[in-house]
Amino acid sequence: MDRYALNVWDRRFLSLTGGDLSALVSLPPEYNDDIIPPTRWPLVFFLHGRGERGSDLDAVLRYGVPPVVLSRPDFPFITLSPQLPDGHEWVDYHAELLAMLRYVTANLAVDSQRIYLTGLSMGGRGAWRLAAERPELFAAVVPICGGMPDLDSFLLRLPALVGKPIWVFHGAQDDVAPIAHSDRIVAELRSLGSDARYTIYPDAGHNSWAPAYVEDELWAWLAEQKLALAA
Repeated sequence: MDRYALNVWDRRFLSLTGGDLSALVSLPPEYNDDIIPPTRWPLVFFLHGRGERGSDLDAVLRYGVPPVVLSRPDFPFITLSPQLPDGHEWVDYHAELLAMLRYVTANLAVDSQRIYLTGLSMGGRGAWRLAAERPELFAAVVPICGGMPDLDSFLLRLPALVGKPIWVFHGAQDDVAPIAHSDRIVAELRSLGSDARYTIYPDAGHNSWAPAYVEDELWAWLAEQKLALAA
């Protein structure tokens, strides 16, 4: 029996509970899984930053993808936004994140070929690490201002992401997660043959997610990305 449950929460969101983490889930306004066959929707898997950890899901609404859902009534993606408990990093919960993703994919009308992973700050770091661990799951990855304390060892994992659509964002004035980390990751990816996109906001500090997530081009680009079907 599934340990998870989707519950009515508030406004545009459901809550996902029952596991080691809780999450917010949103559905497109035209979502209807009663039709046969149902329309399959792309899913955005969002990892928040350090300041949104805790046990109050309201905190997850502060930054990143959930505010986009609230501001765009026609947002055409399912979203899954888990919350970390205090004192933890995303890497501590990789197994749980993947279990949540499996549940949502199995129980909602998700297009499994169009699952997109993104995160900001600590969540940007989390997106890099989860994508490198399970690249076959994600049609595209969007890490935003994700500083990597273990940068040199992480660079050794980048061959797993060659060929993966990636769009990196960072603020040039970031004094929390040095832009040099994104510079090195993107340079290494490109040296391996990746065509990773890289947007630098010259005047932005650490909150480069604010302009990034309101880029219409980002959402249009994501919607075009799709995993190749296995032969």
